[in-house]
Amino acid sequence: MDGAVPLAIDLRLDGQPIASDSVLRPAGAYVLTISTTLPRPDLPLALHSTYVGAPGAPTHVIHLQQGPSGHDPQIDGAAFNDDADPELCMVVFRPRECAYDHAHRLVAWLGELGHELGVDVTDAAIAALEAVPS
Repeated sequence: MDGAVPLAIDLRLDGQPIASDSVLRPAGAYVLTISTTLPRPDLPLALHSTYVGAPGAPTHVIHLQQGPSGHDPQIDGAAFNDDADPELCMVVFRPRECAYDHAHRLVAWLGELGHELGVDVTDAAIAALEAVPS
């Protein structure tokens, strides 16, 4: 399974629970990818968010959005600054914030498509994130 760890993120589309798959793929101590797919015939899409950071450097994220049918893939990125303590790398010390950022991106994207998305990053998902060796 290429080192992927299932991530328990529950989604509700327009108020209804929907099937989705989310996985976590660590690549060493300073790189983390979270992927969520909606395998729906009417709304097939995938979001891949890769976070890269190290103590003393800001964490950067690249989001790759694929789907739904008729939409071109989109890639964009951002940097996170923690002015309070730049030594606390988000990827290493606060991986749950990566999951929350990924979830917020999903909500915004589905909103742009005219849907309301509810996301629950479960306790099991947080435990999986915190179990990733840094």
